[in-house]
Amino acid sequence: MKKLILLLTLIAGIAVGYVSAKNTPTTAEQSYVYICTGPSSKTYHVSPKCNGLRNCSKEIKKVTKEQAEQMGRRACKVCH
Repeated sequence: MKKLILLLTLIAGIAVGYVSAKNTPTTAEQSYVYICTGPSSKTYHVSPKCNGLRNCSKEIKKVTKEQAEQMGRRACKVCH
């Protein structure tokens, strides 16, 4: 009985570790987003082809999500 409880605890621990590891981005998977460098731009986008970037008056730049948020940008309602 003790062995069965130990085995079930071990399996549950592995399953929980797998799920949390799967949802945590690694350094190689760091999330990048796209921003318009225009003066009135306030959002960041998942794709450089998002319709929200269609009217960008300046350059479209790839930055990390953290950088975009530090600039005061919020997620685009079209692509998020």
